[in-house]
Amino acid sequence: MPTIRSNLSIPLNELSRIADDQKEVDQTKQRDSSKFRPLCVKCGVFGTQDGSGYAEFGNTRVLAQIFGPDGDGKWEDSYAKITLNLKGVEDETKLAEYRAEIISCISSVIFVQKYPGKVIDIEITVISDDGGALSTALTAVSLALAHSGIEHVGLTTSAHVVLRNDEYITDPSTSESEGVIGGVTFSFVPNLGQSTGINLYGRVPIENVKNLLEFARQKAISLVPVIHKAIVKSVDEMK
Repeated sequence: MPTIRSNLSIPLNELSRIADDQKEVDQTKQRDSSKFRPLCVKCGVFGTQDGSGYAEFGNTRVLAQIFGPDGDGKWEDSYAKITLNLKGVEDETKLAEYRAEIISCISSVIFVQKYPGKVIDIEITVISDDGGALSTALTAVSLALAHSGIEHVGLTTSAHVVLRNDEYITDPSTSESEGVIGGVTFSFVPNLGQSTGINLYGRVPIENVKNLLEFARQKAISLVPVIHKAIVKSVDEMK
């Protein structure tokens, strides 16, 4: 599992775990494949930043920070420019794929026309990757966006689901992804009922694609209460 060292200091006592009943008491027992791994989310990790968020699914941990919108004196178009610095992804192919997917998802929800001549810088650090780094990163960015106060159409939720034989596995770890046929990272804006990203990979039979996407959509929707809770907590802390 690739891990990068960072000088980031996160107050772990503030990162309250969600759904503690999902923790594996006995590691020898196989977890319910329809449930997410134990997860932890935080909206507003750094109070001094314009926006920050943290997401942890199992041993996959991602931190997102947003700076701006600010003017750089060079960008003068009638809409905001969005830049992304993605750290901690060693595979160049995955790096390009993740960058394109994240920028596409974020650009589709931000009201960029409200910030003419401004630049919104996003920095994402994949602290550790044990599967589902893209969906975890999208969750962290969504939390950071909510914390930033930048106007956008609504909360984005994301879920990673794979297909192995005839079984759908939710949020698999690296080891749980062995032998899968393929999978999808599905991003969704629940209040609009619209998907913002579908990253389908592998050799999923065409007859299984529709059911796989619907299963992933339902899993993304199931994360809404968890993310809402983190956002509300951050608002309460700011009062």
